[in-house]
Amino acid sequence: MAQVQESLQAECGVGLHDFIVPKLYKAREVYIISPWISPETARLIINLVNRGVKIHLITTGDASNRSHVSAMRLLGAGVGSRSAVLATGILLIIIGITFTVLSPIALALLAPGAWLVYRGLRVKARQVHGNLTVRILKNLHAKAIIIPETGLVGIGSANLTSHGLHFNLECWVWVRDGELASRIIKTFQ
Repeated sequence: MAQVQESLQAECGVGLHDFIVPKLYKAREVYIISPWISPETARLIINLVNRGVKIHLITTGDASNRSHVSAMRLLGAGVGSRSAVLATGILLIIIGITFTVLSPIALALLAPGAWLVYRGLRVKARQVHGNLTVRILKNLHAKAIIIPETGLVGIGSANLTSHGLHFNLECWVWVRDGELASRIIKTFQ
């Protein structure tokens, strides 16, 4: 491990799991930002949540990555649920408008359809568990971990997946900077 100064630690190599993960077990609250997570990372998050750590997971809704989809199911935050709510709402509105000609009763579908569209558009973050909030962002590429109480910020190339933590050649930097930690958290809120 290359230690540049007391508040900065940097590492590049294969298998950065032991450089990244142990710091999470010392935290009371953690922001995890990664486009994809693996089932291994989901189990890590569940373990941390069960230990009382408050986790804010910011990730993507990428339904094409099977490992990510499996991980999100493990967390109870299924991928694509926002799209399903929007699609169902739009479908109810279309059916309501289309069949109003046949029966005015079909207008009754407009209200639940509009409510579902509203809910689908409003979903920004979901409280999956008392200590776990999941926020889905489109076009997320950032990889970072923030531990607010110590001002510790980890930034690097590693997705928080099995490959990113164990098999890929990655770089990661830990910086202790409370102001930077606050700015990053505000960016993702």
